[in-house]
Amino acid sequence: MGSIRYDGLTIHFDERLLAHMQVVIVQKIMREESFLMSWKNGTSAGDGRTAIWIAPST
Repeated sequence: MGSIRYDGLTIHFDERLLAHMQVVIVQKIMREESFLMSWKNGTSAGDGRTAIWIAPST
């Protein structure tokens, strides 16, 4: 299991999914494209959804 840290929050992902996300994120940033990334939270985090805006300038 891998994780991403964002704004004091740690999000855990399966290793295979995290490797795929890395490829997609790097390609988007290399093309200078911004995008929204969202996921469903687990029950310990309120069982809602979280989204973050990723831009090449960040």
